[in-house]
Parts: sequence; C-alpha cells; structure tokens
Amino acid sequence: MSEVKVDTISERTAAGGVTIDGVLIKDGVATFQTAAGSPLVFEGATADAFETTFAITDPTADRTITFPDADVTLGAATLAPAFTACANADVTISDATDTKVTLNREVFDSNSAFDPTTNYRFTVPAGEGGKYLIAAGVSFGSTVDMEVVRVHIKKGGSTIASNEWSCGATYIEQGLLSLTLTCVLDLSATNYVELFGYLDSASGTRTIKGDSTIQESWMSGFKLVGI
Repeated sequence: MSEVKVDTISERTAAGGVTIDGVLIKDGVATFQTAAGSPLVFEGATADAFETTFAITDPTADRTITFPDADVTLGAATLAPAFTACANADVTISDATDTKVTLNREVFDSNSAFDPTTNYRFTVPAGEGGKYLIAAGVSFGSTVDMEVVRVHIKKGGSTIASNEWSCGATYIEQGLLSLTLTCVLDLSATNYVELFGYLDSASGTRTIKGDSTIQESWMSGFKLVGI
C-alpha cells in the first residue's frame, strides 16, 4: 500500500497518542525524535535541491524557545554599530573656546559610521536608532596655569553631556590634565555625536593632546541591544 487517505487518525488507547516513524502526536503536541537532530525540513515554494532545515542540538535538559505575540522578520546577523576613534597628534586650541576634538585615527568602526577625515563624528546608520553608550576622554596640555577644563559631548550640535574641572580663582599648575565622560544617549538614525574640549587659562600655549600610538584623546561608542 503506497497511499492512505483518511479524514482522521485517532489514538488506539486513551492518552496513548499516535506515533508515525519517530514523530509522536499526542494531545495537540508533536514530539520529534531523530538521530540527526534535524526533524524540520522545509522545501519552500519550489521543489528542488534546496531546503531550509531546522537543526536541533541534543538537549541535556528541558529547553523552551518562546515566540512573541508579534510580527517578527528574521534577517542575517549584523554587527550593532560600535567604534573607537582618537586624536593622532596634538592640536593647539584657543583660550576659553569650545574646540571640536580632531579624532582622525580610527581604532575600529564596525559599520563605517565614524568620519575620521572631515567632521570627526559618529553618525547613526539608517535603521540603527536606539540607546547608545558613549564614552570619551580628553587630555589637555598647557604651558600656563589652568582654571577651567571641560570635556563635553554634543548631539546634533548641542551639548548633551559634560564633565568639568574648575578651581575657581586659584589656577592649577601648568602641565597635563585629563577628563573622561560616559553617558547613555537615545539616538535616532542620522543623529551625529561629536567630542569637544574647553580650556580656560592665562596666556600661553594650550593643546588637546594626541598621539599616533596611544589613545590620549578619544571617543568610543556602541549600541545597546535588547532595551
């Protein structure tokens, strides 16, 4: 017999279920047991040599995969945007003036979303809006005593996070001072993030420090997934 046509297949004994070559159907639950661990194979709309297979690793305990009550489209795995960029050399800055940090050396940039040549900023790629952790640090050098030193992050040209050191009327001794800043930003696609430094001091030479081998002045960020 090569074909059976019926409307209903019922279990022979109560609560016994029906087994078809390793597939147990009982009380609305289908249990697959196969040595290969790939019990679900979908041909698709075209009967050819290509199928989609669900492969199941032999479980060592009961496992549950829950599908949400929502439309979900699965796609190829991609890296969430992440980057680190830093200043490649010292840059002389003006007194008491917000100065964009020239982050012209990429350490890495997973989505090619950081511009290290013209604007020195990170722009959120299309489809990648969400919460981002942004961290930055700026090292300042001065040949004169310093009064106020500030590092701040701008979103779309406006300051959204800042860290400041200030000594009031008493200047700190000339030399090197570094500040860091970490924040979580809610960013939409095309939003851009930049790093700025500020140094208020007596007359003299002021610099934002950079180096071709180490990260003296830098900014890093990555998208937070699952929130």
